Amino acid sequence: MRGQKPPPPGYPRQLRTVGDDIRKRRLDSGLLQREVAGILGVTVDTVRNWEVGRNRPSQRQWPRIIEFLGYVPSGATGDSSPLGRPPPPAPEGSAPESASRGP
Repeated sequence: MRGQKPPPPGYPRQLRTVGDDIRKRRLDSGLLQREVAGILGVTVDTVRNWEVGRNRPSQRQWPRIIEFLGYVPSGATGDSSPLGRPPPPAPEGSAPESASRGP
């Protein structure tokens, strides 16, 4: 594939942790860890620790992280769908949630 650069070292190929989500967004945006730290209102060490999986964000940090990413990562609610994207359809044979609830 001519003209495409390989991803930078450390670029997450799979998003397994919120740190992977943050690192991917940071690298895609061409930002430094210190710039992301400023955006999120945390220290550079905090961003670094999230990216390497040493720590996880506290509950009070999630709103800024979600705003920075543009979606809710799986570590926040169990869903990693982009904001505004409808959830995937239920598997065949399963009843929709509203149908399984009583009156």
